[in-house]
Amino acid sequence: MKRARKHKRTRRRIYTGTFVIMCAFLLTFASICYAESYAWHRFARGFKNCASGWMEFPANIYETSKEYNPFAGITYGSVKGALKTAHRTGIGVYDVGAFFVPEKKPPIEPEALF
Repeated sequence: MKRARKHKRTRRRIYTGTFVIMCAFLLTFASICYAESYAWHRFARGFKNCASGWMEFPANIYETSKEYNPFAGITYGSVKGALKTAHRTGIGVYDVGAFFVPEKKPPIEPEALF
């Protein structure tokens, strides 16, 4: 009689432990699966920003020349373009390196130049 009770308690502990472990895995992998759907998009965005970051430089020279005058485009546009180039390329490196970490919103607008 005691042996049957002991066996029943042991089996209940095993089932309870298994259930708790399965719930923990389910909760853990559910968040990973949700993040994975966005992870490849973030990786691709980071790669595009790394590859096209240099395009900010001539684009800002052109936009500043068009808005003000050619001299401002060469001086102010060059500085603005160099800063935006470093920013977009840095964000791209960060996105490629940390693509598996979920984020709430893109760190730069527009997400990519093309």
